[in-house]
Amino acid sequence: WLTLSTSEGTDNGSVTVIAQANTTEFERTAVYTVTGNSGTAEQVNVTQLGKTVILTIEPELISATAKGRSYSFQVLGNADWTVTADVTTWLELDVRSGSGESPVRVTLSDNVTSEPRTANIHVTSSSGRHERTCVITQAGATVPSLTQPAVSGVERYAASVSSTFTSSLDATQ
Repeated sequence: WLTLSTSEGTDNGSVTVIAQANTTEFERTAVYTVTGNSGTAEQVNVTQLGKTVILTIEPELISATAKGRSYSFQVLGNADWTVTADVTTWLELDVRSGSGESPVRVTLSDNVTSEPRTANIHVTSSSGRHERTCVITQAGATVPSLTQPAVSGVERYAASVSSTFTSSLDATQ
């Protein structure tokens, strides 16, 4: 990553140090030695800073319904990253890693309990120095309820009965 304009010279001179761009977020260091005709040597240390990492996510909060479906958030930045979730029993991630900008889709299963639940999805730069978290809260299911049956058209051998069923999840007959 570091080259010198010359490897030899005489009398007073100069050496130009040429550094390639550092595309990582890590600082790097090199040492080169200049030795004079008298045999004396001087070491020169060169340190190059890493790139400035940008890592954000949008949105950082997702409010989900009890009915399972997919939701997405966008990773924005200029670094390689990984995605992990602190819960894997009721959600699934479509990607585990990426670079730069990319969507991440999270598929939730139905929440069949009446309690809401929360998961944290962590996006971490490859160095581990930068992390962002998307919090997903999934609503609890509403307790299925029936309205009071309405009876009409009562005759000797027939009647009409109707009732309404409400629930946050799909109902089966």
